[in-house]
Amino acid sequence: MTTTVKKSHRTVSPKSLANLRPFKKGKEWNGNAGGRPKSRLQSEAYRAELAKEDNEGITNAEKLAKCMVKAAIRGNVSAAKHIAEYTEGSPRRTFDVELGIMDELADRIAEGRKRANKGSQVGDGDTCRELA
Repeated sequence: MTTTVKKSHRTVSPKSLANLRPFKKGKEWNGNAGGRPKSRLQSEAYRAELAKEDNEGITNAEKLAKCMVKAAIRGNVSAAKHIAEYTEGSPRRTFDVELGIMDELADRIAEGRKRANKGSQVGDGDTCRELA
């Protein structure tokens, strides 16, 4: 007769519990062996195409760069933006932070200090100064 262990909505067989093994760190552990590859196939294909040269020794990457510069000069804003981001880096994104909560917090801290200095009630009629 097999006994089963009831855990939440599943029934677990004792045989499956016997198959559980503790995690082994070290030589047997090789990380995420079947995980995400370091390089993607599409990226590799783009790099290979960009590296190809024509009869004059000009790479496709150089041709593409010339084309983007010409488009930017003709007034293509997205081409100009693309060139600027790759040569100068992306612009910093700034944002305004409302610090009104800091003022409220400072007021509450000041109010608490005033109460502490006056000797606020702790319990049974004793004040903080009397307990110290």
